[in-house]
Amino acid sequence: MSIMLGVVSCSQKELPEEELTANNFNYRLVQEPKYLNGLELYKLGTIHSLSVMKQEIAELKEAIDLSKGGKRLIPRLEQAQKEEAGLNEFKSGLVSLVMPRGGKFPPRPPRGCFDDPRAGCVPKINISDYSGIELPPEIEEAEITIVNERNKVLAKGGSATLSKSGNMVVAIKGDFEGNAKMVIRMPQSKEFGDAITIEVPVYKN
Repeated sequence: MSIMLGVVSCSQKELPEEELTANNFNYRLVQEPKYLNGLELYKLGTIHSLSVMKQEIAELKEAIDLSKGGKRLIPRLEQAQKEEAGLNEFKSGLVSLVMPRGGKFPPRPPRGCFDDPRAGCVPKINISDYSGIELPPEIEEAEITIVNERNKVLAKGGSATLSKSGNMVVAIKGDFEGNAKMVIRMPQSKEFGDAITIEVPVYKN
């Protein structure tokens, strides 16, 4: 009888320790990092950059028509038109791509902010909770930097690595607060044509 009581007593003492160990395993779980959907980010950046470029072209044409010395602005106009053509080609290439699986994208302002810079609102993407950008393989080689209004680099995109989901991820290295601009430089490629640069207004809380 005393032997049986001893076994029960030992079991009662060990049980809380086993439960505590199990609970500790729960606390050891690490939250998976959250990534921006790079394809959607690039689309918005292209829309925004095209709208800014169209406005610049319109202003250059008006200046050339109204100014006696307007001819000196013609090379700038031709360069802007070339950049606009490159952005349109890049945009067409993006449409044919498939979005990465599991990619998330933060809430964004009304589309008009990106379509029309004169709409009275400032387009900004909140990237506070995201540690990197998830990309389809066709656009993994982009150079990504985040700069302030003085073009000082606040953060950079690292080399693309393979995520657990099988997609490519570019980690964003660097920390900042407030408004900034993400600059994405795409090299020349068969898929997208000439090298281009797109810009996306971003911010962190």
